[in-house]
Amino acid sequence: MYKVVIVDDEQSVRERLISLINRMKEDYEIIATYENGYDALFCSSLNPDILITDIKMPYVDGIELIKQLKLSLPLLKSVIISGFDSFTYAQKAISLGVVGYLTKPISFQDLKETLDAIKNSLDSQFTINNNT
Repeated sequence: MYKVVIVDDEQSVRERLISLINRMKEDYEIIATYENGYDALFCSSLNPDILITDIKMPYVDGIELIKQLKLSLPLLKSVIISGFDSFTYAQKAISLGVVGYLTKPISFQDLKETLDAIKNSLDSQFTINNNT
């Protein structure tokens, strides 16, 4: 089971993500949610596998949050959610190795496909690490 952290300044979005991910609870466990990037900076001690973060938030935006968390969690898989379908944001996300970029409103199918791709990647990495 993979550990997920959700970061979004909109409570309704956090609640929707929780509801959607709970439909896939055999593979994913939500270990924390945060309403801003600053508070989420301290989640590295929870050792999450997946970060789902809004890109535009007060204090610390999603791009900066990913940059900072990657310093202590280099294998962290990140997904950006945004109300903006912006090429500039997507470029920044790609440069950080973000695995998914979902626009709001988030559909179950889009989230499931993104998380399944991450799960396959993590499963492969786990297999490689256990065989060495």
